[in-house]
Amino acid sequence: VLRDLLTRPRGAASRDDSAFYRYLQERTNIPRSVRIDPVDVRFVPVVSSSPGPKPNVFIFVIDSLRRDYLSPYNPAVSFTPAIGAFARDSVVFTNAFTRYGGTGLSEPSIWVGGMLPHQQYMTPVYPLNALQKLVEGENYRSFVSIDTILRMILKPDPSTVEIDRGVLTHDLKLERSLADLVSRLRRGEAQGQPVFAYAQPQDLHISTITREGASVPAGESYPGFYAPYASRLKRADAGFGEFLSALRELGMYDNSIIVLTSDHGDSLGEDGRWGHAYTIFPEVLKVPLIVHVPATLKSRFASNPAGMAFLTDITPTLYSLLGHEPELRNDVFGRPLFAARPRDLRAAERADGNFLVVSSYGPVYGILGGNGRSLYIADSVNYTEYLFDLTVYPEVSSPALSDEQRVAYRELVRSSVDSIHAFYHVPSQP
Repeated sequence: VLRDLLTRPRGAASRDDSAFYRYLQERTNIPRSVRIDPVDVRFVPVVSSSPGPKPNVFIFVIDSLRRDYLSPYNPAVSFTPAIGAFARDSVVFTNAFTRYGGTGLSEPSIWVGGMLPHQQYMTPVYPLNALQKLVEGENYRSFVSIDTILRMILKPDPSTVEIDRGVLTHDLKLERSLADLVSRLRRGEAQGQPVFAYAQPQDLHISTITREGASVPAGESYPGFYAPYASRLKRADAGFGEFLSALRELGMYDNSIIVLTSDHGDSLGEDGRWGHAYTIFPEVLKVPLIVHVPATLKSRFASNPAGMAFLTDITPTLYSLLGHEPELRNDVFGRPLFAARPRDLRAAERADGNFLVVSSYGPVYGILGGNGRSLYIADSVNYTEYLFDLTVYPEVSSPALSDEQRVAYRELVRSSVDSIHAFYHVPSQP
């Protein structure tokens, strides 16, 4: 109560409160009755199969994985040795974020390679799916763990091999998904084509942990970490290590692009916060992003591991690595994290840019600024605003925003949301 009283906005910003929060609410969870015709998203006009052998592509998005629970990001972590070894042979992006604080819009944004109107989902949604266009155009053999969201956003393709067939979304586990994938690769189901694989296991999702009773195996201890989460990550790490060993045995590892990331993080008790559904606090937005690139490609492409990176950059990165330099350039879409020309990297172009971040399920919006050094949040569920300093850990929220800061950040949110609506031709609502 004291904090709310002391941080009430003053002056012009105060008079704009109701209008601003109403603006956010009206543009969130846009009802299906508002028809948004899907845009044909193309990073290049036509994806034609490039000559010569192609790298395999593996994307593993571990739902709710926090980067501070991985040894490449936190030296205090001792329970992810396989991921640690993988990171030493890969590029670790240390300043990576999700644009959405929840799976509902975060997972589609990976496949689209950009941000979306806040509607779940326009029909049909697959014309937006730039990643599937790349996979089809390059004649990859797809192995996909099709969860409830992918079932809506993927264009039906009988040639796609469904891993985890018959497994409910909330029961998807990394170790089982990877074992299924490896068994299919050993049986030759790739049929001589380059492999594309995607899975989004739920091992660490807070609902999974709660459903399983927040259990911890006997004898395991994780001081300084949330033990039910850490113990499940330890098992997932072991499964990931076995998968990498299998790739080496099959002779595929050295010719594979392997992306390990998460769709968002999670609150695990910070200031009493748990979960992620309607929040975009720092621990929810920060994600790991580790990318293994074959040596033959790595020598030809520049990257900036310390620059800002987003999940929406994954698809344009794959376009770039496969020889299709993205031509779709605006603030709605991602940029390559590996580029033949260093000037094409976002870090070289917008090192101090401001980027919109959004809850997937509620009217909570924010601005990441200063190369990931600050986070402004406008929570129109609780009618509260925050300004976090991300240069310290744990992150600190400023006790009050000045009127000037409030007005500037609100305008950045409005202009960013307006840009998304303009690109997708979202009709005005009554």
